[in-house]
Amino acid sequence: MIALNRLPEPDVLAMKGEKWLERFLNNPGRVPNSRQYGHQDIKNTLRAMSFHKCFYCERKLSEAEDEIDHYIEVAEVPEQAFVWENLYLCCRSCNGKKLPNSKIAAKGCLNPCDSSVDPSDHLTFTGEIIQPRADSTLGARTIQKYQLDRDELNYLRLQKLQQFTHFLLVLQAACKREGRQLKQGEKETIMSFGQANYEFSLMFRSYLAVAAPLVE
Repeated sequence: MIALNRLPEPDVLAMKGEKWLERFLNNPGRVPNSRQYGHQDIKNTLRAMSFHKCFYCERKLSEAEDEIDHYIEVAEVPEQAFVWENLYLCCRSCNGKKLPNSKIAAKGCLNPCDSSVDPSDHLTFTGEIIQPRADSTLGARTIQKYQLDRDELNYLRLQKLQQFTHFLLVLQAACKREGRQLKQGEKETIMSFGQANYEFSLMFRSYLAVAAPLVE
């Protein structure tokens, strides 16, 4: 999870959201129409916000894989079914495995769209394993609510770390063989692993923060 800037509300939601909500609330027992809150313009805006990654786990998602999640469940607060600030992009696994608000309240966890709190202050990594930073309660609750330490994520993060390590070893061997220091372009490539558009960028940022003096 990294900090994200929420973009302006898509026009289609601003124009039709109230009508969609009224229709939904007037039909007890029904669920909100996913073709409405999952409108292409809404999804595209959320994709742009998250660099086509899950808001929660940072998996890179194709357009066929991503889903729209209600940050606060519709079952709990139906009035927020079509509220722009309550719509998040996520992978199917995070959407299905996150704990409901009744077990762990979202307000007690990190919110990637809350500009007042940086997830990197509360989450860190040992290898591919995500952990609370400095015993952060916010970090611990976030990991638990979204199951960010599940096996499938550990495996995917490990694969990325192995790719990164291989890349560093190849560079190290080239520098030793050629008797030189890292080139500027190579330094920039190393640091690019922590850019917001890179998969699992928070994990790489935690390592690059330590390695930065070596590549400056």
